[in-house]
Amino acid sequence: MVSWQFLTAGDEFYWLYRCWTQAKHISSCYVDGDFDFSADLFGLSYEGNTSNYIDNQIFFHGAYEKPVLFLLRDVMSNHSSGKGVFLDIGANTGQHSLFMSRYASQIHAFEPYPPVLERFRKLVEKNRLKNIVIHPVGLGNDNSKLPFYRPPDNNLGTGSFVDGFKKDNSYLGLWK
Repeated sequence: MVSWQFLTAGDEFYWLYRCWTQAKHISSCYVDGDFDFSADLFGLSYEGNTSNYIDNQIFFHGAYEKPVLFLLRDVMSNHSSGKGVFLDIGANTGQHSLFMSRYASQIHAFEPYPPVLERFRKLVEKNRLKNIVIHPVGLGNDNSKLPFYRPPDNNLGTGSFVDGFKKDNSYLGLWK
């Protein structure tokens, strides 16, 4: 009876499967619920930690914003036959750029925040992608330094130059 209930509880079974196959250390799945993992991202290698919102989505659902990724792929494929240029502004750890590397001839990704920028660079290197150019800056109307508000560790995708964009962001200093 217990095993039947477990097998019919899809979310729990899927979590266990992903944990066993992708967590770097199986014990970490049970210790605090957040753990490092390595996952297949549409044929590319992606490394993350489930304590971060975007990484969590990639681990449990195979991608973050999957419908958006498919829309971008379809638009690029239908209108440029793989010869288009994709711009990823606020690239974060680069999931969208990694995905689009298969469908665009060039990708220009912009990410000013060093912790996620370094993760992104490592993923590009690990996957041996040559069509992604990473620009370590934010984009705006003026060439200037602006206050940057760092994201909390549990949602690295919310860093911003806009004060109050997310209430959990904290002032980091002037940034380019």
